[in-house]
Amino acid sequence: MLFSLLADCGVVLGILTAVLAIVRGTLALERELEERRERSCNRPDGTEAPHRRCDRLGSKSAAFPFRSQTVGALVEAVASAYSHAEIGTLLLKADADSWEPERYDNKEHRLQIVYKAMRTASTPEADRAARELVRMTMKKIHPPSIGRAHWPSEWNALNRALAADGWEYDIESDRLMPIVPGVAISDELNGLEAELDDLGWSTSKLHFRQAATGFAAGDWESANSQLRSFLEDFLPSVARQITGKRASDQAAAIQALDRKFLFNGKREFLKGLWALCNERGPHPGASTQAEATFRLTTVTVTARFILSRLASD
Repeated sequence: MLFSLLADCGVVLGILTAVLAIVRGTLALERELEERRERSCNRPDGTEAPHRRCDRLGSKSAAFPFRSQTVGALVEAVASAYSHAEIGTLLLKADADSWEPERYDNKEHRLQIVYKAMRTASTPEADRAARELVRMTMKKIHPPSIGRAHWPSEWNALNRALAADGWEYDIESDRLMPIVPGVAISDELNGLEAELDDLGWSTSKLHFRQAATGFAAGDWESANSQLRSFLEDFLPSVARQITGKRASDQAAAIQALDRKFLFNGKREFLKGLWALCNERGPHPGASTQAEATFRLTTVTVTARFILSRLASD
């Protein structure tokens, strides 16, 4: 047991060290991709060509901080906790009243219109208002005098959805904070799905989406299992892009990646991540939210890093 725990700790420490190296490498790569985008995506007259891939590589516009699943959970929570009049006050306090519709059928319809308008706006103001609406709602539905087991279902659903988007609500400080400061997890999740779709890797996309859905539902074991299935398809697919043929197994895929563009310990990191995703994932009762959050976040940013290297090659 002791040796097993030490081995687990060694894997985690190795992964954390490599993550820092990947983040530093990704920042440098983003600058390189921006320069490439300027050269390859602009017309001779200096205007930008309307190309989906070009937009994704170089876009710096504000992105809405929550995915559709989280918005749905938020709509249900607000509709359950507030009256129509209180929703009006909530929108005013959150500085979101400018997106208020004149006509609506019911509370949920009213809120759906508000959030759709905010997502369409995609401005820093909409971003701040959306986060403030979440903070105020989490404070409203958090009962301070009872234990976690008795918290309302709306709290649990919204809390899990927020975690999948990389956010957590701190009860003591009444703050909505990113799980990984400086990283918009919802952007990473959506970005990876879009890139997989562009490449036509439908199996990888399916497993990744199911992992995110399982996480949002609080099914940590399912999320971990689907992340493992995602890597099982994703790594050989990347190797096929490099070598022209699909790798026989994960070790061969990692070796192909290593020959092309893994460096500064990233091969060991990828091997450690693969080993981690093959432990405790499919076994009921063995995973926690913290572990599932770590896996989802790490696998997502790693996959996007690999695809960015593939695109810049």
